[in-house]
Amino acid sequence: MMEEIHELVPGSNLADAYVNLAGTYVVKTRSATYLLDFTARTMIRRPRDEMAFELYGDTEAIPLDRLLVCRVGEGLRILSHREDGSPFLRSSTPVESIESS
Repeated sequence: MMEEIHELVPGSNLADAYVNLAGTYVVKTRSATYLLDFTARTMIRRPRDEMAFELYGDTEAIPLDRLLVCRVGEGLRILSHREDGSPFLRSSTPVESIESS
């Protein structure tokens, strides 16, 4: 059963970034659905329709290095990295819902 949440709150610094977060969450934005897995420290983005922009790593599990913002009404912001180790910031359209699974 999924529980609806208004905000995922990460720790205040990198060392405790996942202290308050465990398990998996489904985050729906205007253009995509994200599966955030804090146990595996991965995220998967699935565009919600064919009109959504394709982004690096779509439909693949990519590293979830740091959750920066995940709040209904604001854009999701996640720090990740590519296969070559270069970091990138994933930003989304506004979050519509957050559910734990």
